[in-house]
Amino acid sequence: MFIPHPEVERWNKYYRDEHGVAHSFEGLEIPAEEQYPTRIIVMHADVSTRPQRIATVYKKRCADKWWQYADDLDVAVPKHNRFGTYAIRVADVPEAPYGFDEKLQKNLSSQDVWDRAVVTTTLPERLVDGDMYLRERKEHLDRTVITVCAGSRCADGSVPSVCLFRRGRVYVDRWAPSCAGGRLRFRRAIV
Repeated sequence: MFIPHPEVERWNKYYRDEHGVAHSFEGLEIPAEEQYPTRIIVMHADVSTRPQRIATVYKKRCADKWWQYADDLDVAVPKHNRFGTYAIRVADVPEAPYGFDEKLQKNLSSQDVWDRAVVTTTLPERLVDGDMYLRERKEHLDRTVITVCAGSRCADGSVPSVCLFRRGRVYVDRWAPSCAGGRLRFRRAIV
C-alpha cells in the first residue's frame, strides 16, 4: 500500500520545514488501516535513530517548556528497534492507550511488554509524533499519562519515556524495565 497523496505532502513538508531534509516519500509502504482510527508516522533515515535532533526541533515549538534527563539523547538512548526510512501507524488518540492487562488486573511494565512481544514506539517515533501533533493540532500528546517507549533502550538499560508534566513542560525521562504504574502507558506501533 502506498501513502495517499495528502500524507506524502504532509510528511515531505514537515521534514523539509522542520529538519531541512528534502525527500519524497512517494511509494513508501505503510501498514494497512486498522478497525479503529490511526495516524501515520513517517520516519526519515536522518532522524530515525537520532532523538536529540528531533528534540532540538520539537522543543522550539514548546516555548522553552522542555526537560530531558540527558544533554544528548543520541548518546543516552542508542538502541532502537527500527531505523531507516519507514512508516508506522499508531492509535489516533491523545493519550497512550496500552498498558493495563484487564484479565490480570495489573499495569504492565516494559519487561511485560517485551515478554508478550508487543511492538511499541521508539523514542524518535514518539518525539516526531509529539512534534507533528503539536504543530498540527496545537495540543500536546500525553497530558495525563506517560508514554514509555519500549521500542528504544537507554545506554544504562532503562527505557525512555515522554509526557507533559508540571505546568505544561514536556519531559523526556527514563524508567527501569520493571516499573509499572497507573500512568505508565505504551503506544503500540503497527508496522
